[in-house]
Amino acid sequence: MTAFAKTYLAPRERLPAMLLVSSYLFGTVMLAHHLVDGFVYLTALHLLFTTGLLVITHRPRPTVSLYGWLLACALLGWSAEYIGVHGKWLFGEYVYGDVLGPKVFGIPLVIGINWVVVVYAVCGTLNMLPLRIPRLLKVLVSSLCLVLLDVLIEPVAIQLDYWTWASGDPPLQNYLGWLVISLLQSVLFYLLIPYTENRLAPLLLVLQVIFFGYLTLQS
Repeated sequence: MTAFAKTYLAPRERLPAMLLVSSYLFGTVMLAHHLVDGFVYLTALHLLFTTGLLVITHRPRPTVSLYGWLLACALLGWSAEYIGVHGKWLFGEYVYGDVLGPKVFGIPLVIGINWVVVVYAVCGTLNMLPLRIPRLLKVLVSSLCLVLLDVLIEPVAIQLDYWTWASGDPPLQNYLGWLVISLLQSVLFYLLIPYTENRLAPLLLVLQVIFFGYLTLQS
């Protein structure tokens, strides 16, 4: 991490990056090997912690546009989950467990923050690529990447009791619903904060793939 930090990260990014890596790797080991009972209940706090790290390393410096996007992304994500649970037509039939913390109308408050984390990780990573990509193409690619990320998330989320599907496994409808919401979330991101430059975004995306991939292999 030291050599990586010196060559890839700006000085102001190094401590947040090390905190992010440490927390994800520590959580991966703790959850995969069941070292402490109830450790999974720290998930909501970790999502808030991750969001805080993204905000302080966001460039250009945090503005009203960033905070507006945070609020809009969280509300859109939470609302989609509300429709999903109570309407049963968007993602399929599922219910949330108690792991993600306090709920309103059966939907964890922190689920909106989870959308913030995954959307920023994917959309922010595309902005860090050394290529000039048209915004429409970014929206399409990021939406597909978010669906692929959900494919990786689902087995672990079920295992950790984040949520439970009526059929046991997520239906195809879930991924179609994710694609629709991901398209909306991606459009929102590139409209409100199109010129982000945050090296923590690709790092976070890699850590999420490691986290959910490793826990899937250990299940």
